[in-house]
Amino acid sequence: MTVDGSKSRTRSIANGTPQGSILGPVLFLIYVNDSPRTGRPILAQYADDTALYFRARTIPALKNGLQRALDPLLQYFRKWRIQINPLKTEAVLFTHRYARRAHEHQLRIGSTTLPWSDHAKFLGVTLDRRPTFKHHAENVRRKARAAMAILYPLINKNSKVSRSIKIRLTTAYI
Repeated sequence: MTVDGSKSRTRSIANGTPQGSILGPVLFLIYVNDSPRTGRPILAQYADDTALYFRARTIPALKNGLQRALDPLLQYFRKWRIQINPLKTEAVLFTHRYARRAHEHQLRIGSTTLPWSDHAKFLGVTLDRRPTFKHHAENVRRKARAAMAILYPLINKNSKVSRSIKIRLTTAYI
């Protein structure tokens, strides 16, 4: 590729797809289309995000069901050289009741223990333990405030920018 008269060197990619490529997510989903789906847990995949959902009446049953589904999935990922980052992996217990002693029933990825989290982000939506969307609303509010701070000098009532341009800027930024 040549940019401003400078030519970049050609480099081979050992595995994976270039970050931000258009075909990357589709190729990845084709690559992992045969990932194991055992028993009751629902396996949801979008691009390189994978989630396991499981419903149970007790914490031990929940932990055992998820671990039974997680172990073959981890073997599959190892076989196909897909690296899982345990530090970016979260376990969330969605419940309206107080889940005492949940910390005694931890999921494992190899030698790493996954602590139960109060919330997790999946596909841009922050889901919290008690499905209230409190964390998600706060994240959206924080992002909106940051956007307003950037746009304010251009769209405030004292700005010389025309109303139609203000609307276009705001719409484009959102």
